[in-house]
Amino acid sequence: MVFSGFYMFIALMSGLGAGLALYPVLLRLVAKPAPQLHPPDTGEVAALLKDGAVYDISPPLADAITPADGHVIAWPDLHKLLSARFPALPETYAAALDMADHICDAADTDDPARLELFKRGNRLRLSLIQPPDPAHLLRHHLLLQQNGALSAQAASFAQSPMIVWTLDEDGREVWHNAAYKTFRADVLGISGSEPGNILFEVDEDRLSEDVPKRISVRDNSEFGEAWYEIHMRRSGRYRSFFAVDITPVVSAERAQRGYVQTLTKTFAQLGTGLAIFNRDRQLILFNPALIDLTRMSAEFLSSRPSLTAFFDWLRDARFMPEPRDINEWRDKLTALTQEATDGTFSELWGLPNGLSYRVFGRPQADGAISFLFEDVTAELSLTRNFVKELEINHSLLNTLDQALAVFTHDGDLLFVNDAFRTMWQVDYDDNVSPTSVRKAVSAWSAQCMPSDGWATIRAVLDDPQYPQARHGTIRRKSGEVLAFTTGRLSNGAGFVGFTAAAAAAAGQENPQPVAETL
Repeated sequence: MVFSGFYMFIALMSGLGAGLALYPVLLRLVAKPAPQLHPPDTGEVAALLKDGAVYDISPPLADAITPADGHVIAWPDLHKLLSARFPALPETYAAALDMADHICDAADTDDPARLELFKRGNRLRLSLIQPPDPAHLLRHHLLLQQNGALSAQAASFAQSPMIVWTLDEDGREVWHNAAYKTFRADVLGISGSEPGNILFEVDEDRLSEDVPKRISVRDNSEFGEAWYEIHMRRSGRYRSFFAVDITPVVSAERAQRGYVQTLTKTFAQLGTGLAIFNRDRQLILFNPALIDLTRMSAEFLSSRPSLTAFFDWLRDARFMPEPRDINEWRDKLTALTQEATDGTFSELWGLPNGLSYRVFGRPQADGAISFLFEDVTAELSLTRNFVKELEINHSLLNTLDQALAVFTHDGDLLFVNDAFRTMWQVDYDDNVSPTSVRKAVSAWSAQCMPSDGWATIRAVLDDPQYPQARHGTIRRKSGEVLAFTTGRLSNGAGFVGFTAAAAAAAGQENPQPVAETL
């Protein structure tokens, strides 16, 4: 046992000595840095990612991404850069891990490049495999990507319904789209696809980028001609021209002008003065009646005066009520414009020369407003004369001893004279709502003894077609006997009159038909 233990000790000491001898070698191995993604100056195009973020990347690939300041390159940046060329590249980092140890081929079959994805634990290595010069080939990749985008744009312009063509600095046509070719063949009758034929009678050298030019071309469409608006844009030594079909717009503008002309001719026949101001409050339309009514000169109106200048002229010429001071005038003008915009402006102007104008303000489309000037002098004179006649008639009826009440064709009380008010002690002038036949007869009969005369009165006043007048007597509760006459007038109105009479026999209270007396 002692012998065996001795040999074991010798073996341990020998192993320890060997370990001590190998310690410097092990130390150097531990201290050696981990291998990097790519050796210096190898030009390898690859990236190492962990949790979706790039922690090592080839310089050419990093230069192609150029993230914003403070932004760590991540999987979305790589996907945005490479997916157009390699459409099978997963959109998310998780999908890329699931797709690890996979090769993505380029979309272009003539492109030999490929992407390789290798998963190592929770890390992912992405390598762009292509011919030896990575920087050159990455530029080639970016160029292909740009060419793809340009091809898509060129395809869009080629199929655009807008007519497009491009000239070089010497004025030679270098490109045109399908709409250009179709227009040239169908409208101008020019066959072939060679450039150099003039489409529109326009001097391209005199076109401005700021001001488009309208050109018309005869065709067989429903409009008889086609209208195009030519736009020009410069890009380096090339100029591109865009012809936009505005035929419907031109047709609509012509229709609008025709409509305005028709309205103008119609307004010219009106006796009402018309003034229309646009949203900027400039006069844009007036008719001859406005000149006749206001004595404004055609030159002044044709100069498109502002609304303020227009009404200042009316005030100075005393064609509108004169305000007391300038502040009142400004307030009135502001209120006038606002009321016209709301459609509520309506005034009657009595002028010093005895004329009377009714003025209306109305809103129009697109913020415009219009003012109508109507001479109502004759109308007001007729109304005044009619009122005077009514006053005379009422005064005459008030002189009668007979108490009279007149009802309209519809059965509403229209007028009672002073004798009626005194007899029945009523005053209907204070009533807000009209007094009907039934209501009036009920009020009168309440002051009298029962009598068939009230039924007769109601029957006559309720029937506009009642054939003849009726009369009779009634007795008041005071014992006073009243004789009445009721009938219809020629205009359909009804009347009833009461006169105090001596006491009568009972047989005389029955109403008898009489000839119409009023």
